[in-house]
Amino acid sequence: MNFSRRYAEVVYPAQTRVLGLKLRPLTIAHALLLWRIGSPFLAAGDVGVVELTAAMYVLSRPCAAAAAGLQKGRTAYLLKVWAAQLWCRKDAIAKGQEQINEHIEDAFSGPKLWELEGKLKNGAPYLQWLKCSLMECLNVTREQALNYQVREAIWDIACYAETHGRADWVSSSDEEDIKRLTGN
Repeated sequence: MNFSRRYAEVVYPAQTRVLGLKLRPLTIAHALLLWRIGSPFLAAGDVGVVELTAAMYVLSRPCAAAAAGLQKGRTAYLLKVWAAQLWCRKDAIAKGQEQINEHIEDAFSGPKLWELEGKLKNGAPYLQWLKCSLMECLNVTREQALNYQVREAIWDIACYAETHGRADWVSSSDEEDIKRLTGN
């Protein structure tokens, strides 16, 4: 698939559903909120029904609403109801976990880049680097950066890096050569 088609799918992603619940595209704010609540979908750990329902809650609404909702007792009750509905359905829990993992993995995918002379090295937390890069390179506000889809941010920063001589994109033929040479 060519880069234009892949980028179009980034900007206009297919709808994702987890156990019938429609998820929103993962934004930087969603990812940070998942980190904040210790979600094993971002921080390695065991996923149970409680963690699954919390991730479904966060990813099914605008992040500001999810963050505010997590502070309310009514939301805790809602999550307990969801968890009780799923508790006996181990197959549903596994399917939901797989669907959220795919949703998040897809959100963190982007074009492969050839780094030029160490110009993309960074020690900051990745989501912070992504947010600050959007603010600096694309001149968006903090709030706009937080509400940026992670996947689109990765693509836009990659484009900016190439435009400014910091990286080159790995072409499809380069990827085929790499697979052939590494046997992967």
